[in-house]
Amino acid sequence: MNSKIILNTIRFFLILFVQIVILNNIHLLGIFTPFIYILFILLLPVDVPDWFLLLLAFITGIIIDVFDNTIGVHAFALIFVTFFRPFILKIWAPFDGYDSVKELLPHEYGFGWFVKYSLLMVAIHQLILFFMEAFSFQNFALLLYRWGINVFFTEIIILVTVFATERRR
Repeated sequence: MNSKIILNTIRFFLILFVQIVILNNIHLLGIFTPFIYILFILLLPVDVPDWFLLLLAFITGIIIDVFDNTIGVHAFALIFVTFFRPFILKIWAPFDGYDSVKELLPHEYGFGWFVKYSLLMVAIHQLILFFMEAFSFQNFALLLYRWGINVFFTEIIILVTVFATERRR
């Protein structure tokens, strides 16, 4: 149990460090900025209580908001997607259910399962994030284009990150 807490604490700080120091400074064509901090919430085990997940989402989002100079946008988007995490997990639950202590990784539940789960979570997160940033439907086509590009590249970065760390195990 303690090793799981230590691993997730290290993962939390490492993901935040990479997001704040490296990824927040990437703005390709003014459209694409990868937001992989959602990965922390994605990988947490199923047995983490919902109230604690929401607290972790709030803390993670506020830290990103402080360094990204946004006013609660990241916190709101992450809390929103974290609130729906149990429902999304229920939609794609394996036939024998989840092992409550396992992390939600591809080697535990399969590549296809992980891609569906992470893609839906990232898509919802990015949609809420960009609508909150714009707070308008004025440039709806540009907003959807930006959303699609960010979802695609963020998902690619998440999959590469997860598979690169899994190969070390």
